[in-house]
Parts: sequence; C-alpha cells; structure tokens
Amino acid sequence: MFSFWSLLAVFICCAPSTFALSVDRTHPSALSVIVEEEDDDQEALLAPGPPYAPKDQTTFNRDFGKSFDDAHAEHATKMSGREEARTIANYREKRTVNVVISIRDGADLPKFCEPIMRGDWGEHVTLSIYVKNDGIKFGEMTVIPSGIHEMIQIPNIGRNEHAYAVHLARKAPNFSDVEILTKTNVIHDDPERMEHMVKYMVDVAQNGTYESVSFPWAMDRRYLNVRCDPAWSHHPLYQDFCEGDRNAKGGLIKTANYKDGNVPLVMMRQPSLVEDLPPDFSFALRTLRQPLPLVHETYGEGMLVLRRDVLKQFPADWYLEFKKLMYEAAAVKGTSTNTHDTDYDKAYSRSDVKHHDDAMMSILPLVFSRATPLEEDFPAWLVAPSTVDLFDTVDNVRKFYTPGTPPAGDCPLFALSDPGCECPSGALWWFYKLGHCHCGLASQPDVKGWRRVKVDGQRYFTVPGRLVEDENPGKEAGDQGGAAAAADAANIIPSAPAAV
Repeated sequence: MFSFWSLLAVFICCAPSTFALSVDRTHPSALSVIVEEEDDDQEALLAPGPPYAPKDQTTFNRDFGKSFDDAHAEHATKMSGREEARTIANYREKRTVNVVISIRDGADLPKFCEPIMRGDWGEHVTLSIYVKNDGIKFGEMTVIPSGIHEMIQIPNIGRNEHAYAVHLARKAPNFSDVEILTKTNVIHDDPERMEHMVKYMVDVAQNGTYESVSFPWAMDRRYLNVRCDPAWSHHPLYQDFCEGDRNAKGGLIKTANYKDGNVPLVMMRQPSLVEDLPPDFSFALRTLRQPLPLVHETYGEGMLVLRRDVLKQFPADWYLEFKKLMYEAAAVKGTSTNTHDTDYDKAYSRSDVKHHDDAMMSILPLVFSRATPLEEDFPAWLVAPSTVDLFDTVDNVRKFYTPGTPPAGDCPLFALSDPGCECPSGALWWFYKLGHCHCGLASQPDVKGWRRVKVDGQRYFTVPGRLVEDENPGKEAGDQGGAAAAADAANIIPSAPAAV
C-alpha cells in the first residue's frame, strides 16, 4: 500500500492491528461474522433506532408522501433553472478542485490520494492533508507544501470536523472553485470502491451544476433532520413530528415515494433552538435565515462538495470564529483522536462523539446547503441537491457498493481465549473494529452505549472491551479476518421500518 509515513493506521475496521490474534478455527464463533451499522472513524454511535411510529398511520402516510413529493418537485424546478443558467454562462475554464482529508500522525494515506498526487486526475485537482500530531500545540500548525498537495500538521484535538474548520479558516476567502471535504474511514478495507467514490466527487465538482452536495459514504443512509420551530406549526407534519409526548425523537420511515419503499429514511430530531447547541454550532446556525427548515433531507456522513460561492457567503473572520469556538470546546474537554475509553459506560457516549455526529449529520450540511443570499427564507422541507440528482435510485448507489454482500464493516468474532481484548464478566466473544475491541453479551447490559447486533440469526449485545497488546504481533488475524468476512454475513437489527 502507498504510504506517506511508516506506521499503519490503527483505526481501520477489521484491519490487522499491531498485535496478533490467533483464532481457534475449531471454535464456532471464529467462523462467524458480526455486522454492525457502519460507524465513523472514532466509533460514533449512528444507529438510527426503531421504526418511526406515527400517531395515525393512515394520516401520516398521506401527509408525509405529499410533503415528500412537493418538496422534491420544488427542488427539481429550481435545479432546472440553475442548469439552464449554468449552460448559458458556458464556463470556459477548468474548475480547480481541492480534496481535504484528515488523518493521524503515522497513518497511511488512503489509496485515492495516489492518483491525485501523481496528477492523474488533472493539474486542477489538489490535495490538502491535515495530520493530527500530539507535538503541535493548540493554536499552532505547520504547513509543508509539495507541488500538487500540501501537508498541514495540526493539534491532535477533536475529529475531522475540526480539521475541516481549520482548512476553511486557512483558505478563506481564497478557496478553490470547489472544496471537497472527505473522509478516510473504511477506506483501507475497500480502497477500489472508495477511490471510485472520491473520483466521482471530483467529476461532479468539475462538471456538475450543484452549489453543494452531501454524499453518502459506506451505505445509503439519508437523513431527515427535523427541527420543531413553532413557525412551522401550520405544516401538516408538524403535529405528528413535534406535538404531544411523542416529541419526534427519531426513527426509520419507509415510503413508496422514496426508492419504492426499499430503503428507509432516517428521521433524526434536532434541537429547535440554536441556543440549546454548543457555542460553535449555535454561532454557525444563528448566521442563517430563521426559521431553519422543519425537515432537512440530506446525506450526513461528512462528505461535502462545496462550491466557492457557497463558502464565500461567510467572511474570513466568520471562519476564524467558527474554528476558535470549535477548538476551545474540544480543548476544554481534552478530547483527541487518541482517546481510548475503557469504561464500558462511557465509550459510546463521550461528548466528542456527539459533537462529531451532530456536525456531520446536521450542522455542516445545513450551514453549507446553498449559495443563495443569507436573507432568503428556507422552505419547510429543504432538499439537498444530491438527494434527488445523484443518488435518488437504488441503482445509482449500487455503483459504489453492492447491498447484500459483506461490507467493509464486517468483522470476525474471536473466542475469549484469544489474546487482544479484555471483556467484562459474562462476555461470549469479542471483535476488533476501528482501533477498539468490543465484547458480545447474551443479555442487555446495565450500561449506556451498548449495541444490539445479530450473529448467525441470533440476537446479542455488545459493549467496548479493553484493548490488550500481544507480545508476538503478526498478521495472522488479518488473513483469517478476510476468510471470516467471506462467511455468512449477519445484519444489524433494527426491526422492519414503518411502511408509508
């Protein structure tokens, strides 16, 4: 594998770690595979929860379907006008595109960096690599330019949204024509597929007509972010989503209006008052026209393609303040990408995990959703460009992954006798994922942050374990993990979503 540094990234799902894991192949669990919801590179808890249960299913089906169709029809009309205007403008110059990633110090670069650094994708495509380094103090950075790419050493604080904030503050107002903020998790498990996705993002950036695009990453998971501002009380979905003791906490919604009901939408309740958010997010959303949309339909995996006119709506000092607020909060909490909680009750509930999830699923896709003046009102249902134009069919998503086959998140199970992970009493097996180990239990644990999974058709629960290094590191685990991943795949529960 192409490497810019000498050490192998340890946060890759199911990749061989720096310690050996000897698998007893006579043990049944060694041939099983656990499949979880695809997580982010720091074990963010993104499980969408149970199906959404409306107060009255028939009324909700009607109102939801009509609202969905009306919002998409309005979006299609707007996009048609922009396409015509863009054609008349007839851009003559090739757009400059800059791809932005963040990694840990000592980690391998993802494979898609190779063609960019070689110039295979064109001289107009550049790369900014933000390296999180424990030796860099808060408020400092070191920039090392090298032709078509640059490496920027930054403090090892926070997650990739912190690197995004640094980049935007560095570049404002001199952005490339298009800035691509992308990710590196699960890249090494399926490099060809991920390179295909990033190349597609570059092509869209150079040839598309979109102000901004939020892309899926490892799965087709589209979010409906709901904000219950009373200004939308007249909307037919407001009562069901926002009133009474149900309070629209979230859930999966299936509707024939979206991909023939084959793929659920993930409804997530967001705070309606920006004052209830952390200072950095509150600052960002206060800039936007109020009220914010009742429903914001978007992908929320932290994969954003942003045109310069979207970014230049905000002055340079806005980006500096956004970065300052984000880093101040992270520095106070003492979070970093090297944080490894061993407390079973806290590992999935850290504030930095929630901050990361909120940034990717809710805040950044909305703040950078359009290039229109900030004085323009939001519609009740805001449709992100990519949801209709790029990934609105199952076939369009299947270009990048094949549902039903073991995805990059599949991990082999190991017996408790195998070295590498210390588990709580009552654990049955463990598995390695994204730099952490996790322990399987037969019954629901009395701690927060557990996950419900299915292995060989049987339900289990998982909690974080304590990672233990082996005295004799080797690559046997990686070899056997590949064989195990080819075994029968298990699926994460949830129950069947409500049909709309």
